Amino acid sequence: MSDLERNKKTVVAFFTYAFNDHQPADAVATNAGPEYIQHNPQTPDGAEAFVQSTERLIEQHPRLSVEIKRVIAEGDLVVTHDLVKVSPQD
Repeated sequence: MSDLERNKKTVVAFFTYAFNDHQPADAVATNAGPEYIQHNPQTPDGAEAFVQSTERLIEQHPRLSVEIKRVIAEGDLVVTHDLVKVSPQD
């Protein structure tokens, strides 16, 4: 398996644990490296900030899920195109 494919699988596992299984701490523990840079300007960088903000989001939307449509990898970057749902009807 190439590094790009391995990185894509890691990102999918991260999203699955964090948003679909509602286990953001497990997602970080099993799939994040030592540095976590957050793209969301409302959440600070760092794994703990991600866990806290995701736990709050799940608390507000207990039926939260993410449907990954595409995963694109190039170099050391992985990008997902996904649909975030706060309820199954979304």
